Amino acid sequence: MGEQIFIVAQSVLLGGILLLFLPIRRQSRFVTTRLLKATPQQVWDMLVDFPEFGPDTLPRHPVFPETLISYRKVQDDPVIFEAVSDASKGQRTALITIRSRVLARGAPWHVTGNYEEINGKPFPLGEDAFAEYQFEAVPESTRASHILNIRTQHLFHSLAARRSLAVTLDRAKDYFENGKATRKPASLLTCCSASGTTA
Repeated sequence: MGEQIFIVAQSVLLGGILLLFLPIRRQSRFVTTRLLKATPQQVWDMLVDFPEFGPDTLPRHPVFPETLISYRKVQDDPVIFEAVSDASKGQRTALITIRSRVLARGAPWHVTGNYEEINGKPFPLGEDAFAEYQFEAVPESTRASHILNIRTQHLFHSLAARRSLAVTLDRAKDYFENGKATRKPASLLTCCSASGTTA
């Protein structure tokens, strides 16, 4: 009886893992909203218009994960930014390079961009994929919305993308309330790995 229960439990676990990675490609839209104790300009400067930095810049950006080791503009027209993340726990032997194009910067506090290339692979999240920030002033706070529209590869990719959005805004909320982002950052590497773009 004990062996039967063990076999059934293993089968259920294996089935759950297979379901997470079952290749089901679909267009997915995720929206996360948080109230941040800051002005829209402060939120904009933290999440959108922050200074460029390189691998030797310290301290790191206070909200984004420490695995993000550089962020710089590489083209002016159209505006393209390049972000580099380290998937090798500081060894810098497994780097993920993401190039994003700014599609629109609206006034006030609205920006939209897309993912042009990840590790040399063009439009890995779909040609019509985009990420968007919208900030709205409310009494004593800013309503910050992060929208992500991408082609997900399977359930795990979808879950990773949703968590990444939520944790980024949660860390920003921590920072503006406590002066420090205390929550564990979501890994952009996890989302990219789930999409099959890290090879």
